[in-house]
Amino acid sequence: MAGPQRISVEEAMELYREGSLHELGRRAAEAMERCHPADRRTYVIERNINYTNVCRTRCAFCAFSVSPKDSRAY
Repeated sequence: MAGPQRISVEEAMELYREGSLHELGRRAAEAMERCHPADRRTYVIERNINYTNVCRTRCAFCAFSVSPKDSRAY
């Protein structure tokens, strides 16, 4: 049995450009049901306590961290 299939980039762009919020929610619910057919849903709250804002990883999505030599570092 094959696993769940992702929608194509073309389908995603069509949904983004022309789909309603209702359609997006319906498609998301369908995908969730395919991946997790059980009646129970759970989620994880991930909390990381950072004692410093210094980071060497430099993730492209992070607006929090600064380099070790930055004047805003603590």
